[in-house]
Amino acid sequence: MLALDAVAAIGKTYTITNDEHVPLWDVIRSVLSMLNLSSNLRQIPLSMALTAASLMELRATLVGKEPLLTRYSAAILARTQTYDISAAKRDLRYVPRVTIAEGIARTMEALKEQT
Repeated sequence: MLALDAVAAIGKTYTITNDEHVPLWDVIRSVLSMLNLSSNLRQIPLSMALTAASLMELRATLVGKEPLLTRYSAAILARTQTYDISAAKRDLRYVPRVTIAEGIARTMEALKEQT
């Protein structure tokens, strides 16, 4: 919505996050815990995950179903990414309103309401 009124935004692309650096696996473990699922996850080497994903993709192609793991998702899960939102703050006067913890809590509550 901010970009609609910002002249500085014309022709630009912005990354919008809440500006917190939270490792992905911390978020995953938190969500698993909230769902009363085991959050005791084991790390495996990326090469092993990519091999498993390749085999799952091949199987999925043969049986016509979505793979449980893809090479893309394995690569994303293997890295921590932090995005720079300084341009959105500067050009759009963007200010994050929701923390990751609050966003997760809201999402979990909304999911409970749907069941």
